[in-house]
Order: sequence, then structure tokens, then C-alpha cells
Amino acid sequence: MYALTRHETSENVRLCNAKDFCGPTAMYRGSHDAFLFRLLVPLPSQLLDSIDYRPNILGIEQVLIFNFKKYVQFNVKNPCKILRVVHHHCSKVRNETERRIQGRRVDRYLHVRKETGWAAFSGL
Repeated sequence: MYALTRHETSENVRLCNAKDFCGPTAMYRGSHDAFLFRLLVPLPSQLLDSIDYRPNILGIEQVLIFNFKKYVQFNVKNPCKILRVVHHHCSKVRNETERRIQGRRVDRYLHVRKETGWAAFSGL
């Protein structure tokens, strides 16, 4: 499974004061904006039940990675330096209340540890 960190265009960096989380000098931050995987068998219902959250909730990518590792034993990599996903979002309009569960990021609410919910930069 690939969990890709986004790239920003140079225009977004300049106009929106955006940070490029996968650029040449980027430090890994645990941000994943796209997932790519091939299923050989249907996903178990336990997995589907454990990831039944909106995609815009803070920390959802860590919950997804943790549960894909737990229930389907996926090896999760982040080859964003090779496979590019470009992010365009200058509006800065976000409802922070709707992006949290009881005031917390979903990964922290569910006690997902960082090291189990990250896919650090890698090759293919």
C-alpha cells in the first residue's frame, strides 16, 4: 500500500504560504493525502468498521495506516518523492470543530501511536 504525502506547486507555496511536505528539503511530518493499493480479496468487515470516519478529520490517515497494517498486514510505504500528488487548497476555510472528535484528533482519540500510523518517505 502506498500512502503518499502531497506536493505543493511553487505557485501555492508563494501565493498561499503553503508548505511542501514532500519537497526536496521537506521533513517527514506524517501527512498522507492519497492512498493507492490493490485488493486481492475483499476487505474484512472489522477493518471497514474501524475506519468508518469522514476523510477530513484530523489524524484520519494515521488511523487508516494503522488499521490496514493491523487487519490486512499491508506493508505501507510513502514514495512521494517518486509518485507525485499535487495539493491545491488556498482557501484556508476549515471547520476545526467538525475535524475533531470530542476536541481531539481521531488518531489521539483512538490512541493510535505515531510509529504505528505513519508511512515514512521510501522508494517503491
